[in-house]
Amino acid sequence: MDIQHLIQVFELESKLLDATLRQHPALRPLFSRNFLNVDMGVLKQSYLQLLKLKADYVQYTVPALRAAGQALRNGDEEDRRWSELFLGYAAGETDEQGDYGHHIWARDDMKALGASPELLNAPPHPHAVLYGRFFVDEAGQHPYA
Repeated sequence: MDIQHLIQVFELESKLLDATLRQHPALRPLFSRNFLNVDMGVLKQSYLQLLKLKADYVQYTVPALRAAGQALRNGDEEDRRWSELFLGYAAGETDEQGDYGHHIWARDDMKALGASPELLNAPPHPHAVLYGRFFVDEAGQHPYA
């Protein structure tokens, strides 16, 4: 696997996601900082929903890195290198004392913005659950995913 190609693919995907998010009608004012004729209550709710979706997805990030690292640890030399990278990155993405990461920080941001208990306690988005199943539960089938 050519690492540079993989990095280029990830960069392309991240740029597309970033552009899509920045052009979303409900969130565009946050990125353009043009708040003329913007209902701030609607904007705040849109941002809270974005934070909730982020929290739903990123709760799987560190477990996915760990699962991929564990799946690759007994492979060939390249697999073991990737294993070490994934496991090392996972360790650096958590609060060392609490062993949690970005999803808790996103929830803390939601609380600071006055998110309703219904939004805070809503079940994870179904697509986030599928994402977690694919990248965590099934990582042994496709650890490079």
